[in-house]
Amino acid sequence: MEELMDDAIQQIFSDLLRYFNANRGTPPTHLFVIRDGISVGQYKYVMNTEVEQIKHACQLVGGQNYRPHITFIVLTKMHNLRIYKKNIHKQERAAQQNIKPGTVIDKHVVNPVLSEFYLNSHSTFQ
Repeated sequence: MEELMDDAIQQIFSDLLRYFNANRGTPPTHLFVIRDGISVGQYKYVMNTEVEQIKHACQLVGGQNYRPHITFIVLTKMHNLRIYKKNIHKQERAAQQNIKPGTVIDKHVVNPVLSEFYLNSHSTFQ
């Protein structure tokens, strides 16, 4: 099953790179990959296989010298961290008591080994 997934990743990226080249006339210089559904225990596997398959697809389509920058982001929505404003005013509506959309936390509560951050991307309804 894992081997099929690896082949699928290589094929998908090969197709995407060919499509990009056909429409833009030049290959992309930077690839942003956002991946979901990976547990912490799978990070090493993903780096050793999926990223390598993407690099291989790049070389298949663009040649040995084609090496775009690859930014690989693992998205995790399941966590038990709760983030609160430092000063909450009781007279404010509940939605205004929450942290602002766009807040990024990249210190103190993150894994010191990983390049990790928490992003509050939207406002709450409650």
